Amino acid sequence: MSPTRLGRYEVIGLLATGGMAEVHLGRLMGPSGFERVVVLKRILPHLAREAAFVDMFLDEARIVAKIDHPNVVQVIELGRDGDELYLAMELVEGESLGGFMRRHWVDKMQIGVELAVFIVAQACSGLHAAHELVDTEGRPQQIVHRDVSPQNIMITYTGRVKVLDFGIAKAIDRATRTRTGELKGKVEYMSPEQCRAEPLDRRSDVFALGVLLYELSVGKRLFRRGNEVASLRAVCEDPIPAPRSIDPDYPAQLEAICLRALERDVDKRFATADEMRRELVAFLRTTPNVGVHDELLAERMRALFADRLENKTVMIRELRSGGAPAVLPPPEVDLQVEPPVVATVATRPEPTPAAAGAAAPGAPPKWSRRAPLYVGAAAALLAASAFAIGGLRARPEAGGTSPEPSAFAPASPAPAEPSVTPATPASVVIEITTSPPGAHVWVGETDRGPTPQKLALDRGAEPVALELRLEGYEPLSERVTPDVDQRLALSLKPALRGRPPARPTAPPASSASGGRYRKFN
Repeated sequence: MSPTRLGRYEVIGLLATGGMAEVHLGRLMGPSGFERVVVLKRILPHLAREAAFVDMFLDEARIVAKIDHPNVVQVIELGRDGDELYLAMELVEGESLGGFMRRHWVDKMQIGVELAVFIVAQACSGLHAAHELVDTEGRPQQIVHRDVSPQNIMITYTGRVKVLDFGIAKAIDRATRTRTGELKGKVEYMSPEQCRAEPLDRRSDVFALGVLLYELSVGKRLFRRGNEVASLRAVCEDPIPAPRSIDPDYPAQLEAICLRALERDVDKRFATADEMRRELVAFLRTTPNVGVHDELLAERMRALFADRLENKTVMIRELRSGGAPAVLPPPEVDLQVEPPVVATVATRPEPTPAAAGAAAPGAPPKWSRRAPLYVGAAAALLAASAFAIGGLRARPEAGGTSPEPSAFAPASPAPAEPSVTPATPASVVIEITTSPPGAHVWVGETDRGPTPQKLALDRGAEPVALELRLEGYEPLSERVTPDVDQRLALSLKPALRGRPPARPTAPPASSASGGRYRKFN
């Protein structure tokens, strides 16, 4: 159950739930009519006793509170209320860059190169401020955001761009150290070195900025594929089509900037986000609307989100007058929208014996022999998702039309004796955790108990339909094939306020497309 107060803040309502924290709308009331509407990020109760999670939560506060820049979301304070630990942050009156992109796709509109460049230049400015952070003795903190993506960039209705959620950033003196080989972030916006779980520096964020610049200016997703493993491989290996090969009118100067940011060789990228920003600003000086891009962005935001702006204005007015809105606007929009994707060219033909260094007959192609690396990386990513701090974003609808299937993290089997073939167990274990915990797992007509739990199922090749139910949250349907031990980490979507959640007595028939994870992308 959500608290009604956190420290000196009144909790108005739940906005979103992430892997580590709940995000609430809050209000601070003071003497003489003083008030302030804030966002409260509260660590989930079942994690409050886990030192590693608490350390990571504290790390975010320590890092972000030191960054004072107009292009970074402001942290007001870190507080503790009994066993509750929370972060009070400024309320950004605007929308995520992800919502901005989806509204354009829905309306079949182009964002345009000028606004695309302006948005990325502002994000460069905020990230450079974080990259340059030093401690009290002047030592660089070597912060890398690691999760620069559309959901972690906000655009205000007045045309200002802000970077948020440094919750998985890494600094030299942070209390929580990233474990070797652990992936954190959204696959489609990772740098190649992050996909390979190699050491990172600020140039990894520059690559992510390059992906954003490409997608905003070209109007298509760059590394989106059918699943996370394919996306990881695309980031590391797939050719990147030059923007002018897609749009002959694309400015050559901007294409050079974009492709330099997307260099897979880190030494060929921009050395800093500020160097990239300077090149983008130089390009903007050549455009017709030089000097008024913030006004154009504000005008576009008001046009795209007129309905949302009106509802949020009413909500803020009610909050500032001491009231509370009956319904909070959802934090994200148009989650069901399928984005256009850049066409890819097959570049991995089967090797021939005549080729230099060709594989032996019957051997898999070279790229397929690297598949375990990507599979392992995807498994690490799934495990790391429990650490990611949820910002103002909702989870995708269950049973949506996304082509991404469920991804499983198979448990590693114990090694067998060389001369002994182990018997295949008659059952498998499906380990299920949910955010928040306590959701009841239904298999057919049977309630198998609350999460977290280890569900034993008869081994087989036919998918089994599961449903998770929790009071106050939308039911979530999943399909699993019980052919191997698996781990599922799922997030439940809060039911709309004022409307009771659907509570079917039996799980609905699963669609042929199957279920999918509620992920942070």
